[in-house]
Amino acid sequence: MNYYHPKFDLEPASQPVDLEEAQAFRYKAFGVVNESGLDRDEYDKKFNHVIIRDRKHRRVVGCFRYTYYTPGSMIQTGYSAAHYDIKTLENFDKPLLEVGRVCTDASLKDPDILRLVWAYLAHYVERRKIGFVFGCTSFEGIDHGKYIDCFAILRERYLGPKKLLPSIKSPSVLKFSKAFRPDINFKIGMLKMPPLLRAYLLMGGWVSDHAVIDYKLNTLHVFTGLEVSKIPHEKKRFLMNKP
Repeated sequence: MNYYHPKFDLEPASQPVDLEEAQAFRYKAFGVVNESGLDRDEYDKKFNHVIIRDRKHRRVVGCFRYTYYTPGSMIQTGYSAAHYDIKTLENFDKPLLEVGRVCTDASLKDPDILRLVWAYLAHYVERRKIGFVFGCTSFEGIDHGKYIDCFAILRERYLGPKKLLPSIKSPSVLKFSKAFRPDINFKIGMLKMPPLLRAYLLMGGWVSDHAVIDYKLNTLHVFTGLEVSKIPHEKKRFLMNKP
């Protein structure tokens, strides 16, 4: 599939040097603190990696990783399973796609970078007949006070179905019941949502009932799921660039 864009190139990070570029970009994007200057973990070897480059200067402006599961317990080997109890997904009857480490160059403020990510994933979902897309969506920093409106909105409107909802596994979590507030400012809350999470929610996605406090990445993240069969038809057409 050709993901043409006048300013950006989307490429697989197929060589070690490419993966290292992605890890260096993730390091800066997530504010990781270590001596290597790279954000890398044991899951990198289990995932496929994609880089988005500025065509003119060839610098990295975005990246993400993904992996495919047939129905069953193999989802327990992924990144999300290390932070959330996702046994409920083992019985999902269609292939699953885990997406992670989605990050873009915040200084550019160009929504087309994230659109390229979704275009790639949408075609992969169609080609592999994926039934469920999931991953961890991050809020910057671990000060949950900045995101009270966000978490209250998620609790009231976007919790996943009980039959699929992950349960707590991480030792450090923020339960959304504790974040509830009666005077939710919906507009402000939605503006504070990470762009990736907003996109999931607009397509019918849902979240866990708690956020994990990730001290290593200095983020609060929520499990995010999307049942492909429930994506509105007009959203599917937009993602696939179909009339």
